[in-house]
Amino acid sequence: QKIQKDPQLNIFQEELPSLKEVREASCFCDLLDDFRKSIDPYNDNQEELPEKSYRKIYEYINYYRPHIEQQNNINLDLLEKSAKRHLSEHRENMLLEEYNKEAQDIVNLRKYCKKNKKQTSPSYKPYEEQALNFFRKILNKKEIQKTKPTVKKLETYSNIINVVDCLPEEKYGRIAKYKLKISIYASISDICAYLGPSYYLARKNAKQEIEKFQNAIDNALRYGKKGKITPEELRRKRQMEEYLYK
Repeated sequence: QKIQKDPQLNIFQEELPSLKEVREASCFCDLLDDFRKSIDPYNDNQEELPEKSYRKIYEYINYYRPHIEQQNNINLDLLEKSAKRHLSEHRENMLLEEYNKEAQDIVNLRKYCKKNKKQTSPSYKPYEEQALNFFRKILNKKEIQKTKPTVKKLETYSNIINVVDCLPEEKYGRIAKYKLKISIYASISDICAYLGPSYYLARKNAKQEIEKFQNAIDNALRYGKKGKITPEELRRKRQMEEYLYK
């Protein structure tokens, strides 16, 4: 438009973008509009963008990053994460990062609630419902189980195991929690075996934890069968076990 209005350009004016650059910028804008429509809940014709569109969006993000204003960084970050989730080379890492962050958030919330008992109600345990939903997602979607064994996956599983203690006791008794920890440590052991000799100690530790929690289950079942043990003694033994095996 500027060229059409003023064919005789002033040499002191800024250099105009080439036609190719204008077309690329226009293409990026069109893709952004397609993306907006694809996530718009009020759009009746909502369609998932193909991977090639997300790949092009990701390429444009990296190309235009230096020119994007700082106040748009939040939107840029959300767009970039969304694009990565749809690209095979980034999808697994993004998924693991999300699970990792969610696990850490739940554990941190539990620490906060326990630390601030005086400020919050004793029955205020939002982390329990979050922990339940977290494990339901893991078991139902099975996304994390399908990811390749990597250092990132090892780190994620190591954080996930801390979420077990956040589960509500009325739905997950101590034996159920011990079994869940055994299952997670078994996965950690398998990942370490895949990663090689450098992770020998981590695998050894995982196996020791499996043995420890299996012993805890055996002891709990044995105590439950003993008829002579008093309820008070049984309660003390359970408290000691929970202290030792958390």
